[in-house]
Amino acid sequence: MENNNENKKPYLALMFITTAVCFMPMLFGLAAWNNLPESIVVHFNFNNEPDNFAPKWVTVFILPALMAAMNILYHLLIEKSAKGQKMPAGLKLVLKWLAPVLCLVVSALVYAYTLGNFINISGILIPVVGLVFAAVGNYIPKMNSSAINLTGLDKSDSEGITKAKRVVGILFVAAGVLNFACGFFYFGRYVFMASLPVLLLGAVFAPFFLVKRSSRK
Repeated sequence: MENNNENKKPYLALMFITTAVCFMPMLFGLAAWNNLPESIVVHFNFNNEPDNFAPKWVTVFILPALMAAMNILYHLLIEKSAKGQKMPAGLKLVLKWLAPVLCLVVSALVYAYTLGNFINISGILIPVVGLVFAAVGNYIPKMNSSAINLTGLDKSDSEGITKAKRVVGILFVAAGVLNFACGFFYFGRYVFMASLPVLLLGAVFAPFFLVKRSSRK
């Protein structure tokens, strides 16, 4: 029982730290409260134009609280999934920091825009997402076979499965590097939109072409 509790301590500590990070934008909102308008932009369209607003109290208090709640749920889901898939520790760490990092980045962009600073939203978010793609792609080859779709395929074909995971990993890393490099420019948003279906198709069809078909009727 003691060993089980010891194993949970790092996991719970990281969940506490990342949840606290999700609440950090609330502190800035309180400090800048008197300088914030009653209505704050919470969403931008494809052309970096604000198209949705929320009351100040919702942006300052509710949104960070929702992100914190999502972060806790995300941690629980990752831990549950990792037990069955033997997820690499590095990948778990990347995924667990995803919500708080995005919360900080998005909140910083929203407050900067609200306080009168022009920000190229997509020029910041797309490179950040590119880094996430590259980090995840680096760990995909190390993941359990359940990380890819093997429906109707021979699960004993370890060589084919290894090749499929390697190809999917390379696709993610390539998409990540491309989005990071192009994301700072206007055309980066089109590169990002084009890379999403490529990643999806690659993840679906790489196993289909590289893993042997199941002999079961």
